[in-house]
Amino acid sequence: MRVELYNKMLYLTGAVIICLLTSYFYTSTENDIYSFDFLAYWKMYSDYSSLLFNDPLLYISKTFHEVYSQDYNPLASTIIAPVYYVFGSSRFVFISAIAICYLIPVCYLTYLIVRDATKSNNTVTLVVCLFISVSYVGYWKPILRGYPDIVSMIPLLYCIYYTQRHSLSFKIDVKRALLIGFLLWLPFLLRRWYAYTIVATYLALPLFELIWNKSTNYKKAFINLFVNYSVAGTLSIILVLLFQKDVAIRAITTDYSSVYSAYGLPVLESIHKTISHIGYFLFISCLLSFLISYFTVKESRKLILTIAFIFVLSYIMFVRTQSPGHQHEIPFVTWMLIPLLITIIKLINKIKNYELKANAVVVTISLSILITSVSIFRSVFSDRFGRVFFPEKVYQLKLDNYDNYLDMVSYIKERVLQSNVTYVSVISSGGVLNQSMLKYMAKGDLDNRIKLTPQVDLRDGMPIDSLLSQYLVVVTPIDTHLPHGQEVIKITANDILSGKGLGSHYDEIKRFHLANGSQGIVYKKTSPFTVNEIRDFIFKFSKYYPEWQGNYDNDKVISLLTSSIEPGDGAAWFSKSAEFGINTHPGKNIDTVISLIPMRDVITFKSTSTTCKNADGIFVSYSSKNDSGKLHIKPGSEVKLLLSDKSERLNLRVSKGLNDACDSILIN
Repeated sequence: MRVELYNKMLYLTGAVIICLLTSYFYTSTENDIYSFDFLAYWKMYSDYSSLLFNDPLLYISKTFHEVYSQDYNPLASTIIAPVYYVFGSSRFVFISAIAICYLIPVCYLTYLIVRDATKSNNTVTLVVCLFISVSYVGYWKPILRGYPDIVSMIPLLYCIYYTQRHSLSFKIDVKRALLIGFLLWLPFLLRRWYAYTIVATYLALPLFELIWNKSTNYKKAFINLFVNYSVAGTLSIILVLLFQKDVAIRAITTDYSSVYSAYGLPVLESIHKTISHIGYFLFISCLLSFLISYFTVKESRKLILTIAFIFVLSYIMFVRTQSPGHQHEIPFVTWMLIPLLITIIKLINKIKNYELKANAVVVTISLSILITSVSIFRSVFSDRFGRVFFPEKVYQLKLDNYDNYLDMVSYIKERVLQSNVTYVSVISSGGVLNQSMLKYMAKGDLDNRIKLTPQVDLRDGMPIDSLLSQYLVVVTPIDTHLPHGQEVIKITANDILSGKGLGSHYDEIKRFHLANGSQGIVYKKTSPFTVNEIRDFIFKFSKYYPEWQGNYDNDKVISLLTSSIEPGDGAAWFSKSAEFGINTHPGKNIDTVISLIPMRDVITFKSTSTTCKNADGIFVSYSSKNDSGKLHIKPGSEVKLLLSDKSERLNLRVSKGLNDACDSILIN
């Protein structure tokens, strides 16, 4: 017993070493440029782990709110907070923590499932399952890109393992039913998109338990399964309503297939994409393993059919919403891995010669490591055979002309970080440059100076905030991260690059040579747009989204887009309101100046901050061809301005009183 435990610890240590080496060699060659999801979970890990140790009560409050209301909460990134406390927040530490704390438990649970399914409780089973799983390319691709999504497989696999050993068909067992309900809620708690896999699992477990029912009384078995899984499902639903009510309501009421249509592909293309992610060799091997294990390993048939059912049903449901990325494929590649391991274990255990068996184990594990290594590190396998045989490459996040990126960031800082508050937007979303990348490279200096650019049409809408920024960075050739559904990037970039339409109001001030032969061009806005130019710009989208003509070609939107906004200094800022008005704040020493065409006879000024005891209101001076004057908007009050001519440009100067406390104002 002690020797067996020692051997397990030795093999687990080997798995940890593989995780550390893979993480180190991958991250050590990357540029310090990360963006979007590749950055988001790493930042959550750093920010929330720090918060946990500095202010535990605030961490609990903030995390609970995020879990309750947000689709992507920080739990998956902060379960590993003790690692942060001991080793820090470097990229290498974060990736290693995901691999060691999440991947290794998944590998061990996979071993337990395969061991029970094959009735092979020996060292060969442990070594093969552990080391093939820990070097499995389907897991490493999302992990190395900073996705912690594999954490949800831990409760899911434990549920599969538990139900293998404890049938719920013999009697009504509330305790075990509640445990299953809790285990099948956890994946959704940690990563919302596991919902499809959870639904498929809830259907598969009782179905195949009933089919493989060993009791002679099928009616009793059916009733027991129905009651037990009803209890489990009820607990899962109660937990969702208690801790994730807003997320659940949004999931039920949102048409994600429409919102994420830009991420969608036809079913056959999605299947081809998934196959290319793991390679044809692995895919065919896994597919054959389903058949081989079912027909030759009788004791595994129930498990094989269960995971096959979960795989097919959850995949069909998922691709109806969007095409899966590497992180979404984690459960799918797991269901493919299990029959592959069952087949390998059975074949190797048939070998009687000890030396030949040991060689077979070494070759099998080496092949798994080779496939993953070729996929994630640059290699000589660049010919057609290599591209077909091995999985699609996921190389390190490294860009050519890295120094030029740093020069571009420094140049933008010099112009944006002035005495007046100034904003910049990035009209690009691809791997060459995007707003998240610029924000990260600026190391916090531009956090409040980047106006976020809409990127996915049906999710984000028109790029109104971007067009109000004083500076734009546009990439040529136009750089997007999706094959379609990003006209908000393409049309806007085309206008700016051509110098026509809205682009005629920008001057090019600097070019930088970026990665892949692209150029990043910095533009400065020199004058406000005209009404006709704005209408022409909106009309360009009507070919793709006819409803946008009615949504955006109206007085509120057009008036907002005619605006020229120059915020003051200090606490000055501006943003688009939900009703296409202007939220703004005067500076401490410099007034905020706004010029716009009202398009309406009445302009409303409303004080939106009322919590400061020493607030003395805001002053707004206005002037146009026919109107001029000065208004005092007291804290919490609203003042209406009646205009003589709504088509004339109106100039506004927003200034503080004796102080700038609570001087936020909404102009509508």
